[in-house]
Amino acid sequence: GFDCNAIPHRTLRSDAASVIGNTEPICCIIKPDQADVSEVSTSSPTSSPRTCVQLTTGERTNDDGFVKAFINGMEVSGMESKFAKGTTALNKCYEEVHSIQVQGPRADAWIGYAQISHDAGASWAPLACS
Repeated sequence: GFDCNAIPHRTLRSDAASVIGNTEPICCIIKPDQADVSEVSTSSPTSSPRTCVQLTTGERTNDDGFVKAFINGMEVSGMESKFAKGTTALNKCYEEVHSIQVQGPRADAWIGYAQISHDAGASWAPLACS
């Protein structure tokens, strides 16, 4: 497995696109204020997925490419094709998100932005991936 804590982090500016190329996965850093805060609920034992992760392909020349994502260590299915400029590569919601890894499976690098939401997509915060 790939351990996000085992690599040195180079945090990008939140408004900067992340270049994802070739084989080694990189980690998206979930800041403490972006981490899941579990609320005790007595009304229902199951909660609906409210933590969402979004990857958006950049719109500049050569931003298109291939990208894979791993949420909580599990590969996200349905990300096999090449993502065109300006398209959403990933937009999925989970009950909890502990780790986010992004990998460029080919030499054709993908360039884009990562975001996280803790209110089922109503508002988004940028993630730095390094």
